[in-house]
Amino acid sequence: MAGTAYQTAAYQDRRAYHALDYTCAVARIAALETRLLGRGDYEKLLGAATAADAARLLEQFGYKASERFGDLLSDALSALFTLTQSLGGEDFLKIERLKYDYHNLKALVKKELTASEEAGDDLLSDLGGVSVAAMKSAVINREYRGLTDNMKRAAAQVYDQYARLADVQLTDILFDRALLGDMLMYAEKQPEPKILEIIKTRIDLYNIQTFVRVRKMAAADRAREFMRRAVAAGGKIPPGFYLGNIAAPPDGEAAVFERTAYASAFAAGENLERSLDNLLMEQVKTARRGAFGLAPVAAYFWLKENEIRNLRIILTCKNAGIDADAVKRQLRG
Repeated sequence: MAGTAYQTAAYQDRRAYHALDYTCAVARIAALETRLLGRGDYEKLLGAATAADAARLLEQFGYKASERFGDLLSDALSALFTLTQSLGGEDFLKIERLKYDYHNLKALVKKELTASEEAGDDLLSDLGGVSVAAMKSAVINREYRGLTDNMKRAAAQVYDQYARLADVQLTDILFDRALLGDMLMYAEKQPEPKILEIIKTRIDLYNIQTFVRVRKMAAADRAREFMRRAVAAGGKIPPGFYLGNIAAPPDGEAAVFERTAYASAFAAGENLERSLDNLLMEQVKTARRGAFGLAPVAAYFWLKENEIRNLRIILTCKNAGIDADAVKRQLRG
């Protein structure tokens, strides 16, 4: 499994990082940002008669023509990785490739544990730092060279807990927490502090959503134990905050988070997950303003990735005949 992204010591020395070295990359990004889709563009797509019509409209926005919109968007995401690497974003991409590696690892381990056929090759991603073939070999042979220490540890914990409890939900928690641990570790190694701050925010968003979900699912004592297992370290809000507030009054989350940077996400009537994602996108937009170095490169990646996600929501929902207003409420950013 030689040659994975996690075996190469390619990180730049922090002392050798000079933001002005990215002047040409930032100029390229500035031009590309003018082509990011805005509210009016999404409205145009939502007004198309069918998903196929909407997919054809995407040609106007620089996407390839294809009636197979799943492939169209996957190709766009792959092209985004290629572009980001060409602009000097290799260290940053090590963070972003992790979620695809964990997606593949989780799917393959679950398939083995449950003897299901759900993790077919069409559901695996080739955007990770470990090839699909290498990840399959690692899971089949229980030989994890080339994976991160957190991946190895999480896989061992998953097999152990499943043998004792057969709890698929706990499998998700173990892998999700390990993913965030790896993202934090690689964010701390790359040289741009704004990227690290956004990764810490992503850890907070995971913990907040887990906190709200756990409180709805279980009584206080059980919820506290569940949260103790699930909470990820390294965010701006310490793990003890969630454990200390797990027994707050029902529907009292707004009061719990009122003195945090996420208070506005708890506005009455708003979808919490969407509101938190929008706060993250605002932080991304702020990070790119007037900046040089890796920050604008990373910010463009995240904004374009979010655009591709919005397009997937639009095309999937239109294909299912879902009302345009309902689709609009699911869009991020």
